[in-house]
Amino acid sequence: QIKNVTFYVMSSNDEAGIAAGQYWTSLETWPAARNTNYYFHADGTVSTKLPSKSESSSSSFKYDPSNPVPTIGGANLPDSIGGTIPCGPLDQAPADARDDVLKFQTEVFTEELALTGGLYATLYVSSDAIDTDFTAKISDVYPTGEVRLIEDNAVRMRWREGGLEPVYIEKDKVYKVEFNLWNTSYVFAPGHALRVSISSSNFPRFSVNPNNGVLLADANYPGENVVATNTIFHSAQYPSHVTLPVVRKVQIP
Repeated sequence: QIKNVTFYVMSSNDEAGIAAGQYWTSLETWPAARNTNYYFHADGTVSTKLPSKSESSSSSFKYDPSNPVPTIGGANLPDSIGGTIPCGPLDQAPADARDDVLKFQTEVFTEELALTGGLYATLYVSSDAIDTDFTAKISDVYPTGEVRLIEDNAVRMRWREGGLEPVYIEKDKVYKVEFNLWNTSYVFAPGHALRVSISSSNFPRFSVNPNNGVLLADANYPGENVVATNTIFHSAQYPSHVTLPVVRKVQIP
């Protein structure tokens, strides 16, 4: 029976995922989500536990605009309708292996984790450049080692406040940035894990930021590249995290 809200519940394409999801459902209303923060930790984990006061406060990486992290799949137009970037939940393992990608991962799930709704990133960041980008990806880590993309997005720091005028950043000052990672209905199957990957590029899905603050309208655009040292904070004072819409698993009607 078709009700007010009909949607597809996704999962991984292995036996565990087929058992956990991959079905249509139809409900009177969207399932009530419990927005749950998953915090980054100094040891590379992400969990619902807040960072302790004794944890290392930050992780840094070098972002070189001449060597951006390549786009591997995502919500891109397929080539059959004019797109030029491969699309879909492709394996992020090659990108995640780079030195300019920070990874935060849950323990392997022993029970299903069902999500339906909006996903968000809240990052506490700094840079030694006057402008840069921060990117976030949420992926499903398979027992086989595949890292299948679920959602991703980016924030350009000079536009973090919105508006029509750029607001540049001060060297090494900590900023809180929040951005939307779009929506999903996805079940993480037992034996899998959730990974959040943080970097400063995802090209060509997002244009490369040369970190120099030069605007598109400037005759000197794009200007010379500036290699930036970018930092993500994960401390009790600056608890970077993603917010996930945890739901009771919606059943096949």
